[in-house]
Amino acid sequence: MANARAARIIALGLIAVAGGIGGYWLSRREAVPIVGIVAQLKRGNALPIFGVWHLASAWPADRAAAHSVMEVHELLANAFLVFAALHAAAALIHHYVFHDRTLARMLPGGG
Repeated sequence: MANARAARIIALGLIAVAGGIGGYWLSRREAVPIVGIVAQLKRGNALPIFGVWHLASAWPADRAAAHSVMEVHELLANAFLVFAALHAAAALIHHYVFHDRTLARMLPGGG
């Protein structure tokens, strides 16, 4: 019985750490669109800006490099989604398991 409780505490701690790492990754979310823009320009395509302007690519078209950059873009986007889910799970664990005010403090007026 004590081993099961210790295992549960360790698992909750690991999820909380993963949630903290997720918070760090969520603050770095600008990397995903930047890498996507680089991929678009490496293809040799113009970058549409709000559907009104088109920024021409200054780079020569290189499909192989564009494919590699797109793979990085997809990896970052998927990592962003995973860490966002872990971050949300950690917030819910704080609210429902630890019964602290971490989640309430995130809401407007929850201070």
